[in-house]
Amino acid sequence: YTAEPDDSPEQFPPNINSLRFEAPGGEDVPPFQMNGVMPIVREFEVTRPGLATGSDTLVLDPESPFPFVWAAQGDEGVELVLEFYNLATDGFWELRCWVEDNGSFAIAPSDLAVMPTDLTGTASIRRYDTNWQEASSENPSMLFTGAFQHRWDLIFSN
Repeated sequence: YTAEPDDSPEQFPPNINSLRFEAPGGEDVPPFQMNGVMPIVREFEVTRPGLATGSDTLVLDPESPFPFVWAAQGDEGVELVLEFYNLATDGFWELRCWVEDNGSFAIAPSDLAVMPTDLTGTASIRRYDTNWQEASSENPSMLFTGAFQHRWDLIFSN
């Protein structure tokens, strides 16, 4: 289950750290409750990459490092993702980096070299929070993950 309120995370009450879900069950799954287990990841500041004034797309040189700078929280880490999809050829390129939540990381030009140029894609930074709920008489053991992401349109151009 994924919830993405229109004004996330502002629509969540600011004083809670979790949501409550109830599953009604069905033929194969008995009803169960998940109380206080779904983590809510609050928005975090990202200062790089930054859009040029008046632009809605990052235009970057793939021969230069691609820096990300964010407000570190020392959490589990953050995920950096670059994705490109070419509808005409059905080509798909993806680069995922799981990095320490220390506030900065630059994707090396050698890693960017496999990305297409002059094709619009996306760049994202995501912070996750997870919570493991042990099995009980009411429900099986479950792993819950919440995430917050920043996302930009991106073009690599020489």
